[in-house]
Amino acid sequence: VRRVFAGLLPVAEDDPTALAREDRVIEDGDGLTRILGVKYTTAPSLARRVVDRLARELGRGAPRPKRDDDSAPSPDDGEADSRGGETLLESPRVEAAHVVRAVRREMALTLADVALRRTPLAMCGLPAEGALERAAALAGEMLGWDEERRRREVADVRAHFDPDRAS
Repeated sequence: VRRVFAGLLPVAEDDPTALAREDRVIEDGDGLTRILGVKYTTAPSLARRVVDRLARELGRGAPRPKRDDDSAPSPDDGEADSRGGETLLESPRVEAAHVVRAVRREMALTLADVALRRTPLAMCGLPAEGALERAAALAGEMLGWDEERRRREVADVRAHFDPDRAS
């Protein structure tokens, strides 16, 4: 096993020793809406349901989504500027547009945020040689990083996977 992700998981309502299997939207009557999601893959549709519901309750029209599916961000999401079509990694497929989107729309401020949380760049472990450097160059261009900062950002991501080899 090279990488494992573990997070907080909601327990079932009727059995605190079992995991929940369904998303839940809980309203306590005090104006607070709590959301319990159980899978990453259903999070976008759960978010749309909650936004639509709250918009109806507030008497406003629900915002129109730019995409009507739950797929991962792609270069077709309007981020395909002059850098957008470049492929940084083949498997999983990561294009420059993913990095551009992570910085511009999702407010990523570090390469670790781009690689580990906002794109599939490091989903399967440490990316192939060159992919992190290119992603750092793209992010750094948008965020005003100098060469030293780009090197530090790459080293930080590498250290995440192998603390002894960070350099």
